[in-house]
Order: sequence, then C-alpha cells, then structure tokens
Amino acid sequence: MELNLTPGIGSWTRPRVPRSKLHRLLLAAALCVPAAGVAAQNTDSSPRTVTSSLYEDDCEMIAFSEEEASSTSACAGAGGYRLLVHDGDARQSITIVRPDGTEWPLDYWSTVTQGFSAVGWEAEWRVSGRGGDAVPTALIVPVNASEWSDDQDEVPVSYLAIAKITADTACVTDVLTPALHQSDRARRLADSAAQRQCLDGFSERDDDVPTGRYCYAHSTPTVTSNLLLSVDAAGSFRGRAESAVHDEANSYFTSYAQRIEGRFGATLSGSHAGTADITTWIEYDVQRVQEHWLLTPDGLDADGSQYERVACDPDFPVAYPEEVLGIEETPTDTREADVGEGSSVVLANSVVRGFRDRWVIDMPGGLVARLHITSLEDNAVFDVIDPSGLVLVTEGVEQELLLPHNGRYEIVVGGIRGNASYELRVTLE
Repeated sequence: MELNLTPGIGSWTRPRVPRSKLHRLLLAAALCVPAAGVAAQNTDSSPRTVTSSLYEDDCEMIAFSEEEASSTSACAGAGGYRLLVHDGDARQSITIVRPDGTEWPLDYWSTVTQGFSAVGWEAEWRVSGRGGDAVPTALIVPVNASEWSDDQDEVPVSYLAIAKITADTACVTDVLTPALHQSDRARRLADSAAQRQCLDGFSERDDDVPTGRYCYAHSTPTVTSNLLLSVDAAGSFRGRAESAVHDEANSYFTSYAQRIEGRFGATLSGSHAGTADITTWIEYDVQRVQEHWLLTPDGLDADGSQYERVACDPDFPVAYPEEVLGIEETPTDTREADVGEGSSVVLANSVVRGFRDRWVIDMPGGLVARLHITSLEDNAVFDVIDPSGLVLVTEGVEQELLLPHNGRYEIVVGGIRGNASYELRVTLE
C-alpha cells in the first residue's frame, strides 16, 4: 500500500414493528443495529442524513393478499422519494420510488439474505443539497434476518443494506454485518456508492468468493506491516493494519495504523480483484486513498505491495476491537458527545447487565484526555478505542491518556457485575 510518510505536525435501534408473529419472534432476538443519526455538516454540498419512518403505523398498506400471506405498504421518504415495503413468505424487501413514479426494487431477499427477515423501523437517506434542491444519493436500511450456522442453528443477524441512488438506477451496493463502527462505515460506503457496482443476486454470485479471515505480513528494509482481513459471503471485506517505519539512514522512526474496507468483485484465474478504501493514521495526520487489490491463494497484492499470507494465531498483532473486548454480540447503545480543549464533559447514564453504552467523541491527537468514572456500586468500567480501531484502555476506572490520532474515539461503558448507574468525566488538556 502506497503511503505518504511525510511526518505530520507533531446501536442499538429498536426494530420496526413487525407485521406477523414470526417477525415479532425474529426481531426480539435480533442483534444490535447502530442507530441512524444526523451527522454534523460543514457545507451545503457535503452529504447529510435524513431519516424516514418504516414504522407500520406511519405507512399506508396499498396491497394485501391473505392467500399469499403478502402485503405492500407505502412509506414517505426524502426529497420527494417514497419507499414501498414488501412483505411475503416472512421476508421483507424495499422498493425505492422516484418522484416521477419510477420504481427500483432492491430485492433484499436475493441481495441481503435468503433467510426470514424484517426491515428496521427507520430508513437513513444520504442527501446532498438543501431545501428544494436536496437530492437523495443513497439509502441505508437495517435488515434483521434469521440465518443458519454451520451447526444448523438459527442465528439472528442484523445487517445494514446500502443502496446507491442515481439518475438512472438504484441498487444494493454493500451489505454490512454487525461490528463496531458499522454505522460510520455504512455512511462512508453510502457516500461513495455512486462509483460502486450493484450486488448480484445470490444465484448469480461467484461460489468461490473467499469468505473467512486472513492474516498477512509485509516487510521491506524500512517498513514492517501486519494486516488482518475478513471477507463475507457478499465479497465485502474489512480489515486493520499496523505498521512500523524504521528508516535508519534518515534517522526516522514512526508507526501508523490503517482501517480498510471494500469489496471483491471480478474473479481472475483463481484470484479476486477488488477496490479497497483505506484510512491511515500516521502521527497526527490522516490520509485517505483508494487502491486496487488482488487476493490470491497465497497472498495479497495491495496496489503493488506484496503481502504474504501467514497463520492467524492468537498472538497475531492485529485484532478487531470488539474481539479484544469480547463484545462481538453485546447490545450497544450509541451516543455522541462533545468536549473542547481545556474543558470537561460528564457522560451519565445507566446500563443493564449484559449491555454497553458506546460514547463517540471527536478529539484531536496530541492532547491528554483524563477519564474518571464513578458509579453507585463501584461496578462501572470503561474501554477506550482510538479512531483506527486500536484498544487503548480496558476496564478502566481512572486513566490519563495521550491521544495518538485525530478523529472519533469510542468509550465503551459497562458494568462488571449487575446493572450500573455511572458518571464518566472526560477532561481534555
């Protein structure tokens, strides 16, 4: 992966009300889905979020067949667009309807899941422009599904389905499985969706999509890297990389972290070609690039940088934060907070046993954050995750922390026993 090595200047959302007993059972067991929210924007041209309801009482049923156990409901959307929610055979999908009446089916039952499914109760639109000039460019919808494990057990999975909306078409481009940063990643993919290909139906997909987990190592005289990559059945992938630079000739030593996401498409002679969106944190600089990747049986060609496949053992130096913290399937309520340099903010709430609060705070690198949590029964602790996905603190109570990067930090709060009512003070100096 090419990198500019110039040193820098030193949820959980309640599901939509179901339309059948099966949907009630399915959604009661659904995993957490990050809540849609309105992101702060700096310019009228930058994408922003508008939400619309898919809640049963907010939509109008326009078709119903008792014999086929199917229905269609019309729901208001954004920018003059509407959504049709189709329910059939205990599976749900959505059709986007343009202001002129043109319909674009998203076919969730063939692009997202073939299992029993129900859409969430709120759709998130990514919109450019303001007022009457606002134009939807993408749609993000939670899809709660019942899948089957390798052991033939039913497993609830909460996907986020991302669809692009252009002047000529609308289609699903990406499907995300539950993970930390899921909603942020969905918005980034939505904002670049116009350049992304439509997902084929399951029956048309390449059976050789390399699903699973891969670990890689890369070494040159000046750079050593380790990379973890996970690929799902749709060919979408996410990853983390950590690298060290040791340029003795120029007396330059540093390290950098990378967050990676993308999707493999074409298959070329047993290898899989795709596009990777890479965010790099090096010192206090943030770089974003897009690269062409080729996954081979023995390694990874990352835009000319050759990575060797190695064993993924417990000591491999790269891991996803939810795995480090053991919260892969823990319901998490996401909240945002602000704190400025030289000031404090108190984050207060109560969490029930088995749940977590996830506070997201945008903070600049190079400053010191002081964190102190108090709770009625001295049973609340916090974890801190940096913008790149590196876990900085586990089960902290009082911590002084030099922030390594610019960006959005996550503070995960939970109880070490029972329910916990807490106050967490964050001071930035």
